[in-house]
Amino acid sequence: MSNEKKVINDDIFFTKTVSICKNLTVCQNINGCSNLEIGNRAVIGGNTSIDPDEIITTTDVSMGHNLIVVNDVGVGNNLHVLQNAKISNNLEIDDIVLSKTIITGPTGPTGPALQINSHFVPSEDNTFSLGSNDNRWRELYVGPGTINISGSTGNIFATIGTDYQSTIYTETGFASPFINVGPEISSIKAVGGWNIRSSGIPLTPSFDLVAQENTIDGLTGPIYSLIQNIGGLTGSQGPTGPQGTAGTTGPTGPQGTAGTTGPTGPQGTAGTTGETGPQGTAGTTGPTGPQGTAGTTGPTGPQGTAGTTGPTGPQGTAGPTGPTGPQGTAGPTGPTGPQGTAGTTGPTGPQGTDGTTGPTGPQGTAGTTGPNSFNTYSLSPIITANTTINPSSDYNVYQIDTSSNAITITLPSTSGLSRIYIFSDVGGNLINNNLILQTDGTDTIAGQSSFTANINYSSIQIISNTNNKWLVI
Repeated sequence: MSNEKKVINDDIFFTKTVSICKNLTVCQNINGCSNLEIGNRAVIGGNTSIDPDEIITTTDVSMGHNLIVVNDVGVGNNLHVLQNAKISNNLEIDDIVLSKTIITGPTGPTGPALQINSHFVPSEDNTFSLGSNDNRWRELYVGPGTINISGSTGNIFATIGTDYQSTIYTETGFASPFINVGPEISSIKAVGGWNIRSSGIPLTPSFDLVAQENTIDGLTGPIYSLIQNIGGLTGSQGPTGPQGTAGTTGPTGPQGTAGTTGPTGPQGTAGTTGETGPQGTAGTTGPTGPQGTAGTTGPTGPQGTAGTTGPTGPQGTAGPTGPTGPQGTAGPTGPTGPQGTAGTTGPTGPQGTDGTTGPTGPQGTAGTTGPNSFNTYSLSPIITANTTINPSSDYNVYQIDTSSNAITITLPSTSGLSRIYIFSDVGGNLINNNLILQTDGTDTIAGQSSFTANINYSSIQIISNTNNKWLVI
């Protein structure tokens, strides 16, 4: 194997391992049946096909066309492929593994999938999108209570999750101009059920909560008041009487005071899109965009013929060390100088005596037993009255029954306390008799001094941060 640089203008074929300590520049193709090991840069103008083993290089790999590898690719620095890269196994990048996986199961997607063993985080905040109007993701599967939507300020988040009955809930509330109660999601739209919305003018006696039947053709039928219950059912419209003789026109009365503006009606269906108008005049050319990133460095040219060595000048002051140039041709090895006389070995000092081993300290007292994990848990009796939790005799799960009255549970101090509590409604009357979780001292729960639950048969799970907060999870 030669130590000189080689530039090959044709194809390379090999059946075993090829090892190259420096650069490899090929203007056409590489085809091989075993390993290709490159110690430095590889620049290949055509296709690279290694079957069935691997390519190993410690720095950059640049290819003008396709890279096809049946097994692994190991690149110590950058991998540049201007066209296709096909890898039948894994591509490993530091601690991230992207692997081909076949998904099977009774629900969800099936078939080939891209599996990632790490977090998937954008490089910039609030900049990039996941999908678009024309290229949408079909389905989204996430863990429980993990859809976090940022507010307008960017530092307040709303979390959406589900309970044990697959009912959607939020931590802080939900706002909508109206809700449809009763319909299921069909393949076309949500139809049927009742449309519940506000009506009238806020902060006036006309402000009301009303319900109206919802059909596939829109809202229909009478509007029912859910708060004021004004008027009951409206009867059918009677026939119009005959037109009376027009009387003389009286004088115009004074202009009355303008009435308050009624509520905005529901949004009508969108009309069909009109024809595209003529092409507008082209706007002025915008400023030139930022300079693109520099392209990859081309292959190093062939080494020129070395000139004759001039006489050695006087030794100048040492300048800063420049970059290492290309390795020159090794000169002949000079003769080895004579071996110097070895110095005498000094005497070894005496070995010190070992000290006596100190006595073993007494056994420390055993620490207190921590709270039960949720592999096993403790269940309270059914609670029907106000209760204060004592950490020395508490439970993991509390059964709450507010059938007869509201209940207040006073929580212990979070200072130094590590606990997870679950409060579950077993009476089914929280909507009328609420459950109130009251904190101790300056502790807070969900940012407040107390937390109210009012959904029948719901469960609330909280955890202490050992300092001053109960977190609702």
